Amino acid sequence: MRPSSDVTSNRTARVLIAVAIVFAVMSAISAVGQVLDLAPAAQPPELDENTYANKLVAALHEELQALVEEERAAEEVKRPVYRAMINFRIIAAELLAAGEEAGPDGSGAYIIGVRLCHACDELDGALRQLLSMIDVYASDPSTVEEAEEDRVNRAWKAVRRFDQLAIDRAEDVRTANVKALDESLTAIFAPLAEAISVITDEEIVSHWPSRTAARATSASTGGGPMPPTRPRQSPQQLLNRLEQTVLDDEALGGFSAIISMLNRAEAYPDLRPQVDAMCHLLARGLDLADALSRAHWLDDEQNQRYGHLLSNAVTLLADPENRPNGQETLERLDLSRLIVERVSALPGDRDAQAVFGAALLVFDAGLDNEQRSEDATVPQRMSRLRQVLDRMIAYREAREPDLPRDLRVVHRDLQEAYESSERALLAGIETLARDPRALSDPAFVTLLADQEEFLEALLCTRRMPIWEQKIGLIDPNSAEPFSARMRRIAGQVVDPNRRPESVRILTEFDRQMSQVYPLPFEAGLKAASPEAVEATGGLHRRLLSEIEKQRRVWAEEWAGADPDRAAIDRMMLLYRLMSTMADTVEAQRLGNEGGRVLNRWGGWELGPSTLARTMNDVPTRLKLATGAVLEGDDLGLKRQLDRLDLDSPLARLIGRLNLIIGPAMRDLPDGAPGIVGQITRSPTADAWMIHRREEFASLCRYALEQDHARNDGDAELAGRIGEYVNHLAEQLLTDLQDR
Repeated sequence: MRPSSDVTSNRTARVLIAVAIVFAVMSAISAVGQVLDLAPAAQPPELDENTYANKLVAALHEELQALVEEERAAEEVKRPVYRAMINFRIIAAELLAAGEEAGPDGSGAYIIGVRLCHACDELDGALRQLLSMIDVYASDPSTVEEAEEDRVNRAWKAVRRFDQLAIDRAEDVRTANVKALDESLTAIFAPLAEAISVITDEEIVSHWPSRTAARATSASTGGGPMPPTRPRQSPQQLLNRLEQTVLDDEALGGFSAIISMLNRAEAYPDLRPQVDAMCHLLARGLDLADALSRAHWLDDEQNQRYGHLLSNAVTLLADPENRPNGQETLERLDLSRLIVERVSALPGDRDAQAVFGAALLVFDAGLDNEQRSEDATVPQRMSRLRQVLDRMIAYREAREPDLPRDLRVVHRDLQEAYESSERALLAGIETLARDPRALSDPAFVTLLADQEEFLEALLCTRRMPIWEQKIGLIDPNSAEPFSARMRRIAGQVVDPNRRPESVRILTEFDRQMSQVYPLPFEAGLKAASPEAVEATGGLHRRLLSEIEKQRRVWAEEWAGADPDRAAIDRMMLLYRLMSTMADTVEAQRLGNEGGRVLNRWGGWELGPSTLARTMNDVPTRLKLATGAVLEGDDLGLKRQLDRLDLDSPLARLIGRLNLIIGPAMRDLPDGAPGIVGQITRSPTADAWMIHRREEFASLCRYALEQDHARNDGDAELAGRIGEYVNHLAEQLLTDLQDR
């Protein structure tokens, strides 16, 4: 290992001046105050200069002064390591300043800066481990094995590259544009990620789970296990795929050239993040090629056109200057792939295939490089096509049900009505493709509603035997009258005047059945889990008995000709209670782990005190709500639930997130490898909840500011910030419930 010959005196002065400037700028920004540009009811209050971000920068300033002294006193060979500790702190301060300056649009930069600040100890620990490795090597090189010497050298050289990039690209992190930051931070931190991977012997991976076509939800919790992140496809794996993929010569040559370039680039650890991002894009291109090879319904002209578009996108991707256009084209073609795959799932339906094929031609007409479409409604209209196709596929894939004779008659009538609505809808698809105004055209909106309503009624009719079986298990006396009532309602769907109300009743019952049998957290009550005992104040068995009693009443009312809405609503109050209990128990469990599990997700960053604070009086209110149930006090129960809804949406959101992505997060690296993984492995377009990244960042930002205001004794400001945090949390909970 050769020591650096860099001179540090000027560097020391620049470090302290830079952070002093950042601190001064942040104070000036914060003093003006900031308001997020949302609806009036969803605006956070103005913040004075005493913000959490300012507190962090002040702490960074003190730490930097101490580190500069350590660097000055250190042996020259160790100075790059101290500079790395200095550099990531300077970057954190720059990000916080950019986030504050941008106000409502700066939460993404703010949260990345906070993440780096919160991780100072972990990153310092890994780098100080390298200092210890250098000490061992320097004390007696002859005793150090060759592999260990190589390990120290690799980490040390990577740290030096990070230091240089932190200087060369300093301007790049002075922005609140999260996409630009993703690219810049990936490049700047790649060498540090390599060093930490070498030091800790831990692989650096993405912390953004991908979404999948299947909704990973459970009826009892509103969440479920999150599918793992889509496995990385290496250049060699892409090359293997390429050999099995049908492409024209032009596209094949383009793919081969880029994959060869990526194979060479993969030898350089610093380039690993960029290689991964490019591999992801190429994999999506090959996905399209595979979809086209199975789309026998496409004619030769359409196939040739897609081949041309694909090869053109790859050519643009290979050119650094045109790479953004290539990426945009591939991402846009991916929307077409989703439709192509769905149309291919309609075998033999040539009329429908021709309609959707013609629509695709219209949508893809603007993808040539010379004639790029700027119509912002294209993704929305293509989304409508996918909805139509999903319903068509669901109708065709559903097995012919084994129904009793009277239900078969109802089912046949609904089938005829659905098929008629589908034919009418197909006639309007071309209009949707050509005219953006069709999205809001009442006639087309009505056709979409008809298809959805008839399909829902059909699916409900097919589930009726299962409904009847469950009602019989809940209350045997209600099974027969329930069956008679539901058959009558299903038969009314074909009547245009009665259809909306009939479909509403069927779908409402279907939703309620999925929610109340069983209820969320009911298994915990039955098992007398410690969490259930704690949440109910030891009244878990009595609460379970009351739930079973009320569920029988609920079944009786659904079976009656004139159901008592109050009795049904009381069952739904129990659902609200148990759903809140399930979420908050998960939040409490996560809080006991210090919040580290959820903080491994790239879209989230809070402190342990925030998690503890979110629970506040939740345990007390859950006990009071349980008592109200046992006393038959519906008004008291509703009052406690309303207070829980008002005061604890953040706690419930934390619990819901833990239910959905907690299992996947627990398998990811923590500490320094986890932090650099979050920073250098940017989210892809198919990352889970990426469309809500800004909202999650804003929520975390203001939750942290709320804690800071509380700790500073400003209860009034904390309360006003809390209203905004709760508003955002409620919106995100709804979004999670609907997905």
